[in-house]
Amino acid sequence: MRPIRNEHEYDRTVILMNSLLDVVGDQDDHPLTGLLDLVSKLVEDFDTEHYAVE
Repeated sequence: MRPIRNEHEYDRTVILMNSLLDVVGDQDDHPLTGLLDLVSKLVEDFDTEHYAVE
C-alpha cells in the first residue's frame, strides 16, 4: 500500500474500499478491518488534499 498519487489510483482505491466495506460490514473483529482502516485513511488523505472545502 502507498499514498494515492492520481485520480486513477483514487478511483481504484475507492472501489477497493467499497468492496471491503461490503465484506467487513460493521464487524469490528473481522480479519480485514485493519486493511479497511488503512485503505479508508488513504482515501481520506487524498480527499483532504485534493477536494478540501474552504
